[in-house]
Amino acid sequence: MLVDIEAAGGALTHWVLFDLPSMTRRLSTGVPAIETLPQLARARHAKTDASGKVGYAAPCPPPGPPHRYAFRIFALDRTLSLPTTAPAKPADVKKAMQGHIVGSAELLVSVVRK
Repeated sequence: MLVDIEAAGGALTHWVLFDLPSMTRRLSTGVPAIETLPQLARARHAKTDASGKVGYAAPCPPPGPPHRYAFRIFALDRTLSLPTTAPAKPADVKKAMQGHIVGSAELLVSVVRK
């Protein structure tokens, strides 16, 4: 999950990828912006708050001082089993994760746009 933690209207999600296999150790560049990823054992993208589409929505901070983004990763005790009839929203994923998080990590990055 990639979140703009300093967005003017509150936290803004730029990327959600969920139901990754537990043996996943890295992601290749160019992960396709499609809902279900067969090359990752059917992992799924959620829509982003930033674009309203599935897949990665690149950060575009305002000019000026550094702008912070959080990469968040969660280890869960199960897959989320969200409906496949439509792409999930970030809030759907967060709600489904409740009570199933067994570990997490966060990497904060600062981006400067001149």
